[in-house]
Amino acid sequence: PGHRPVLPALPTTNIGSTVQMRTRISPTNATVTQVTWKTSNTNVATVTAATGKVTPVHPGTETITATSTTAHTVGAT
Repeated sequence: PGHRPVLPALPTTNIGSTVQMRTRISPTNATVTQVTWKTSNTNVATVTAATGKVTPVHPGTETITATSTTAHTVGAT
């Protein structure tokens, strides 16, 4: 339970580029490793739910959240 690292933490990107978000799952032998990614504001960035690929669409600050299938949440802005 609790927060887990999300990498890259605090990425800065240019409109039209992409960033691949990823998590560091622990323990390393965890049986549930799937997460679903979401964005808090699709006007600033989109994110592919299954892969964590983020595409900025307008300037601004964005929160990208990864939620595990066990409902523990991690995030980065």
